[in-house]
Amino acid sequence: MFPKLLLMGQKLETVSDMPEKTRAKRKQAAPIQKRAKETYEQLLKASLEIIDTKGIEALNSNAIVEAIGGTPPTFYRYFSDKHEVLEVLGNRLMNVQSELVLAEIGTVYSDQGDAYDSIYRILAKTLELTKNIQGSYALLMSLRAIPNLRQIRTDSHEKLTEIGAGAICANNPGADKEEVRVQVRLAMEIGYTAIELLYETDFKNTEKVLDYTTRSILKIFEPFIG
Repeated sequence: MFPKLLLMGQKLETVSDMPEKTRAKRKQAAPIQKRAKETYEQLLKASLEIIDTKGIEALNSNAIVEAIGGTPPTFYRYFSDKHEVLEVLGNRLMNVQSELVLAEIGTVYSDQGDAYDSIYRILAKTLELTKNIQGSYALLMSLRAIPNLRQIRTDSHEKLTEIGAGAICANNPGADKEEVRVQVRLAMEIGYTAIELLYETDFKNTEKVLDYTTRSILKIFEPFIG
């Protein structure tokens, strides 16, 4: 949601390499062997289905294992509690969204029209990708509302901000990095908030919302275009 800058395709942290403060201590690391991986993914898939059809409040270890025909020990072999499941799912959602933005990093726009088209395209792609993830709206809300999940979202956005601000400053040596950092973070939050707004309004006026959002972001980055 900001002008292309320097890096391409860089992945953000997964749960395994996030700072300790942002995740619960695991009883066991994510599985390596094929069968264990399959069970692990089944548990996550079942969790998404519960979240999507019944909501976050219906998510618990018993409901998850019942959905895959398992028993409680199966769940606790991989996760400490339902919050750890949400951390994994939240990280995956953040990583997928962030990869879209990171894939756009690297281009200096020649004019306003080119910049508008690119920003609008990023927003539209992010919206479509997020809609295609089962339970995505509930996950987005949990990343804002649940304290021990909120850090996942803020860490992801802070990392993108650092990458974006650093790259803009590399292309604009006279720019004040702290000021650019504020601009990048603001643009990012405007973009993601617009997507959440569309969920909350059943995607009414999607094109208008994306247009106004694009114009707002474009205004922020006006000094760096052309």
